Amino acid sequence: AQNTESGYLCALAIAQRKPILYLLPLGNMIPDEIKLLQSNPQVSKLLMVKFFQENNIESRLAEFIDLLENGRGDWELPTIKFTWRISPRIERYLRWKTVNTKKTKADWLREYLLKEIIDKDEEYKGFLRNI
Repeated sequence: AQNTESGYLCALAIAQRKPILYLLPLGNMIPDEIKLLQSNPQVSKLLMVKFFQENNIESRLAEFIDLLENGRGDWELPTIKFTWRISPRIERYLRWKTVNTKKTKADWLREYLLKEIIDKDEEYKGFLRNI
């Protein structure tokens, strides 16, 4: 993609708070449009610029995918709204579980899902390796 087009696509992704991996061949200069995006502290959290050689492009992609899957603090903010109905029993449990914490019920559930279900699901990990 031309520099202006890649700058536009990065800006579009940033507007939607999507993490971006901007790969450049080793030795290339970072385009001015990308430097401008990097100069914004909020934007720079979403924009990762990496240089690659032919022999390490796959590892650069794998590193980025790993960051997406395992989280990077500033990428982990929930952005997808998911509404569901729970029983009074579940609500009582969540209230009890979070009463002496500084976590909301939603935050506790997100953390529990990540640590106790997703991180331990070997079948899912295998699926991710084959993407």
